[in-house]
Amino acid sequence: MSFTLSLDSLGLVAASLQKFRVPEIINCALGDKTATNSGVDYGTLASAMLLQLTDIPFQGLWGVQEYYIRRPVALLLDPKVQVEELNRYALARCLDKIHDFGPVRLYLMVAAYIAEVMGVNITELHCDSTSFHYDGETREELNCLLQAKMGYSRNHRPDLNQFILLMLVEPEIGLPVFAKALSGNISDKTSFLEVCEKDAALIKKQFQELSYFIGDSASCTSKIFDALHEKQLFIVTRVPDNLAEAKACFAYADAHAKDFVELEHEQRNDAYSALWYPEGTLFGYPVKMLVVKNESLQHTKDKRFRRLASQEQEQLNKKLKKLWTRPAKCELDAQKNLDEIRATCKLTTIVVDDTVKNMGYSHRGHPKPGEQQVVKSVGIKAHAEINDSAVADLVRQSLKFVIATTDVKRDWSMYELKAAYSRQSLVECDWRLSKNPKFFIDAFFLSKPSRINALLWLLSIAILVFVATGHMIDKVCRENNIEVPNPDLSSRKADTKLTFERVRQYFFNHHISIRVQDDLSIEVDNMTAVHKRIVEALGHDWSRMYDADYIKKTLSNHLVVKGPHI
Repeated sequence: MSFTLSLDSLGLVAASLQKFRVPEIINCALGDKTATNSGVDYGTLASAMLLQLTDIPFQGLWGVQEYYIRRPVALLLDPKVQVEELNRYALARCLDKIHDFGPVRLYLMVAAYIAEVMGVNITELHCDSTSFHYDGETREELNCLLQAKMGYSRNHRPDLNQFILLMLVEPEIGLPVFAKALSGNISDKTSFLEVCEKDAALIKKQFQELSYFIGDSASCTSKIFDALHEKQLFIVTRVPDNLAEAKACFAYADAHAKDFVELEHEQRNDAYSALWYPEGTLFGYPVKMLVVKNESLQHTKDKRFRRLASQEQEQLNKKLKKLWTRPAKCELDAQKNLDEIRATCKLTTIVVDDTVKNMGYSHRGHPKPGEQQVVKSVGIKAHAEINDSAVADLVRQSLKFVIATTDVKRDWSMYELKAAYSRQSLVECDWRLSKNPKFFIDAFFLSKPSRINALLWLLSIAILVFVATGHMIDKVCRENNIEVPNPDLSSRKADTKLTFERVRQYFFNHHISIRVQDDLSIEVDNMTAVHKRIVEALGHDWSRMYDADYIKKTLSNHLVVKGPHI
């Protein structure tokens, strides 16, 4: 009786894992001895979890065996592997082994090899972090510093505990070459400092030409400057607007508004202009500081701050109403209450409409003849109005920001320094990939922090492989004039970067499968001409995953012995 096995885009991911030697590197680090209750090596177990992780939302270790029942395990993983060996006990021990070895070290080993294969010369790294919420209870574990904690949630779930994932990304193709999991309550300033103090030496040892650490304003602290100086690394960072040095730059820019120069090579738009600040210092280090202005944000910023001003106005009017409905006992107290509310005004002003003194006698009963009335209470009727001048000033100020670097000997052009900082957005591309609801992780269901640490390592490796493979796919498709249709079946635009996510989706939506006939012959169904051209352009490692002869040769023993459970 014939049967089918789902292949879809799994062949692409499996081929990438093999091409980048991920299972081999894992076995070299962890040892290829059999895991508990399984004869499968750690590299294969990790690959099994990676393939599932990138194909469907993570279901937990108990769902791996069921996931592989109708999939060609021998083709995707290893001809010697049986589905029964992918049990949750073996997978859990694999996660434990990854944690014990050290996810940071293991990740660097894989990233270094992939960077070498891709021919990436790493001279600068961009730092950023994101969070993943955790639905379980907080748990402490011996020899594991990682804990689920409440903190600033990038997932908009401040009610849940979370874990943080920090990455360093190189700018040439957006390859994340460093990843580290952290407890959920650690701020960016603390996590960036930890990387600079504890991990920078290991990173630079792996990538010897590394010179620049680039981060947002959270990396602009004296301790981070000191740590990077000790490691002989330069920093490029945004200076927080509230620092005295930034305020001095803004004042200088306002005084020399006519000296701003347009950035000639800015590709996105022509609204950027910049101005050098002379002889800058930060935390005792000489720095070059560039004031950058983006006029194109005028309308967006104006809408944003007017919305904030309206919210402030609404909140203040609620407070001001109480000055009238709950009058103070005397004029001094009433004025004090009004001043306290006025002190909170940022984008609004308070207008007093009326002040009413409620008169009365100081005692109960009838007054004495000729007795004078006294002030019993004072009510103030007032309302808040939006301060157009304050909003305009804030909008004007928000169009400017300051970039600083400790590399003062380099002959920077304005565009070079601004472009170096702007490449920070590459990290956001990786975060968007990691938060894709179609695959990867949205929340955790493992209980042990050490295993969650290893699971975050798996997620990071998946992103690393996706980015590298996506770059290869885009390159070969451009070179071979291969156009992948958009999901709405329109043709792909020539200037659109083709991502691995899109190609994976294209393979998945066509339901590519392996059909095994009664005579054990094999056919690969639903492969279009575009599918075939893509895998052939990528090379032998990918094309053989969809070649019927190679598939039959790989699965031959399993077809006879196990039937569809291969």
